[in-house]
Amino acid sequence: MRQITILFLVFISTHHYGQQLRRQADFGILMESPTEEQSQAAGLEAGEGVLIKEVIPLGSANAMEIEIGDILTHFNDKSLKNPDDLNSKLKELRADDEVKVKVFREGKSLDLSGILLAKRKEESGFGDMIYDQVAYKEGHLRSLTIKPELDQETYPAVLFIPSYPCSSIDNIPDWHPYKKLIEILVEQGFAVMRVEKSGMGDSENTIDCDEVNFEADTEAYQKAFEKLLTYDFVDKENVFLFGHGIGGVNAPMVAQGEEINPKGIMVFGTMNSSWMEYMLMIMRQQNPKLGMDYVSLEEAKREYYPLLYQLGVEGKSPKEIAASRPKLADMMKRDLAWNGEDLILGRSHTYWNSLHNTRISKAWSQVNTSVLSLYGSLDLQSGGELDHQEIAAIVNAANPGKGEFHLLPNTMHNLVEAPSEEAGIEAMKDPAKMWNLYQSGFAEKLPFKMIEWMQQRMEE
Repeated sequence: MRQITILFLVFISTHHYGQQLRRQADFGILMESPTEEQSQAAGLEAGEGVLIKEVIPLGSANAMEIEIGDILTHFNDKSLKNPDDLNSKLKELRADDEVKVKVFREGKSLDLSGILLAKRKEESGFGDMIYDQVAYKEGHLRSLTIKPELDQETYPAVLFIPSYPCSSIDNIPDWHPYKKLIEILVEQGFAVMRVEKSGMGDSENTIDCDEVNFEADTEAYQKAFEKLLTYDFVDKENVFLFGHGIGGVNAPMVAQGEEINPKGIMVFGTMNSSWMEYMLMIMRQQNPKLGMDYVSLEEAKREYYPLLYQLGVEGKSPKEIAASRPKLADMMKRDLAWNGEDLILGRSHTYWNSLHNTRISKAWSQVNTSVLSLYGSLDLQSGGELDHQEIAAIVNAANPGKGEFHLLPNTMHNLVEAPSEEAGIEAMKDPAKMWNLYQSGFAEKLPFKMIEWMQQRMEE
């Protein structure tokens, strides 16, 4: 079968409000797996260990005198299989923890030790960065809120809900569209909060993100909304939700929480379909533009029907599916980043099953607030323009005049602009071209449309 392509977004001063979570450690290296010969020279099985490619100045590894070219064989007396193994061990540690490592260097094994240094804290050019925590289940999630540096007692606020990937929202790099969007909102007088997903960043006593389902993510954002309302600088009558990608599905579900009454909800690049429908839809949207003929696409979609049905509708695990249908196992590995265990596209199969079972249209019909549904004309990774129009229509059917659809020309799913559809497609296929768009093509009309809309809602 011809390979199908499915592309997703995977994408100042510091203040403390009773911060209790210990800061994540920063080991300060770039690493990769060693060659078979390097592993065997260090007394390891072929391919095992961690090869140090770069040591970051002023980082923990630098202070421990780890050097470029070293092969880490043990960490806290436990052998290291690969870089993921080291990352897993580091995830359990925090700043000021003592660690011991064994490295192989120039034919010799050396024992080194040191104290882990704290990961640097993110700063904002337009406000006071507040590192805090949100109570969640049996533990706490790290939250980051930026308070504008303006001469006001209170500020309207936005809870920012990113898309689905299990990535930290702490220390977003300056080039990232999320960082640029948030900074513009803050500069224009809006406090903005974000919260880590379960198990991410500094969060403690929470289940790993890749083990939780869609409902667990939604609950985290509900708790974050409640936390946002406790800040004395927040105008509690003017708190908004913004969701990007699948975060735009979380948004109306967050609004279902008790005593959660946002002034308005904004979504961009989201969907209003079941997960199974969505997957087939983006296959149809993307692949002809990426060069696949329609006859091949039709056959590919038919190949995917049983796979998506078993994952989304029946809730079967990838292992169960692979055991009964080896051909589907090959498809999951090739096209859906199946890790051989429970993860599909970086999340547990239970996440996708719970997302599939979410009644999205029903949730939109039950929100009792204004809604702005934003869609980029070059977005090939969301549910499409029709889904975004439907969101506004559903809201208006339940609450006339409350829903609004707005089209953003030349805007891609990842919040950047391309000069044409052809340029956008080329960027999707070429990381270097996409990097250029990240550097200079941020879609500023998105945050300014959000700001205009929020100001109108606040005046009503």
